[in-house]
Amino acid sequence: RRIFGSPLFTERKNLGRGVRDAGRWIPLLALYQGCRVEELAQLLVTDIQCIDDVWCLVIDDMPGEQGAAKRLKNTASRRRLPIHPNVIEAGFLRYVERIRGQGAERLFPDLQPDRFGKWSAGFSKAFMRYLRKDLGITDKRKVFHSFRHTFRDACREAGLDEEIADALMGHSNPQKMGRRYGGSFSVQRLFQAVQQISYPGLEIPILEGG
Repeated sequence: RRIFGSPLFTERKNLGRGVRDAGRWIPLLALYQGCRVEELAQLLVTDIQCIDDVWCLVIDDMPGEQGAAKRLKNTASRRRLPIHPNVIEAGFLRYVERIRGQGAERLFPDLQPDRFGKWSAGFSKAFMRYLRKDLGITDKRKVFHSFRHTFRDACREAGLDEEIADALMGHSNPQKMGRRYGGSFSVQRLFQAVQQISYPGLEIPILEGG
C-alpha cells in the first residue's frame, strides 16, 4: 500500500532514467493481474486486445533474436487475461493509445533488454532501489514477486476457485495438462473472476489523462 501512496504514483515520479511509465504501470498491473515481472516488461502494444468485448493482456511467447524474443516460464503461462476495471480507470487504455500513437512496438519503449535478453532487468533494479532507499522497506521478503503472493491472497479472499486462480496467474497444474490461453475458461468467465479482485481501502490515482 505504501508504494501506491508514494510519490511514484501521487507525483508521477520516475524510478530513474530509462524507467518512466513502466515504473507505475508494471506494479499496478502486477497487483491487479497477478503477472510475473518479465511477462509485463516484454509486452507489445499489440498484446493489448479487445476479445469478446473485454480488454485483455495477451500473455504469450514470441521467437526471435535475443532482445527481440518474448519468453515465458512455461506453457501454462500463455493466457488471455482480462484487464481489471481499476487498471482501466487509472488510464491504462489511454496510455496504450498514446504509445501506439508514437509508433512504438513495445508497450514500455523505455525499457531495454539486458545481455541475457531480459526486458525486466533495468526495471527490477530501479524498483528495488526505490523500495529499499526511497521507501525504507528493508524487509528482504518484500520484493516485486510479492505482488504475485498478494494477488493470490486476493483470489482466496474473493472465494475464487483454485483452477480459476491458476488460469489467471499462469500457474501450471499437473492435473490439468494441455491448457492453452487460460484453459477452457472463456474470457467472459475470467473477466467475472478478475472483477472480484479487490483491495479495500486502496486508492489508485489516475496515471494517464487525468
